[in-house]
Amino acid sequence: MDTKCVEDLITQTEDATEPVADVLSGLQDYLDLKLRPETLEALRLKVRAFSNRLNLLDSVRVKAAETRAAIEALLGDGHPADPMGDVDQMILDDLDEHDRKQEAARARLRGKAKTTIGRLRVGPETAP
Repeated sequence: MDTKCVEDLITQTEDATEPVADVLSGLQDYLDLKLRPETLEALRLKVRAFSNRLNLLDSVRVKAAETRAAIEALLGDGHPADPMGDVDQMILDDLDEHDRKQEAARARLRGKAKTTIGRLRVGPETAP
């Protein structure tokens, strides 16, 4: 596992951000002109679309950077190696002794017979 695909995503979003921001800025400048209402409305729709795109690019860039940091932390923790690692034999012996005692106790436990107190109900599901 490496962070190359995440790095590529960050680079792509960074590369796409400036052109989108430039177009957005240009579209917003048009809104200050005396243009026909239908032209202004069409431009407002485009401003919203480019503004949304810019927000999404920023969000992806931030999330990708967080993902990269999480991947690096996971790798720094030794992933994919098993975090259990080696266990000292003394610990294993202690656990084995505990298991032996627990199994001996469990073998001696018996369930209590179920009893019914009160009236026995007979319904369609219990009728012969």
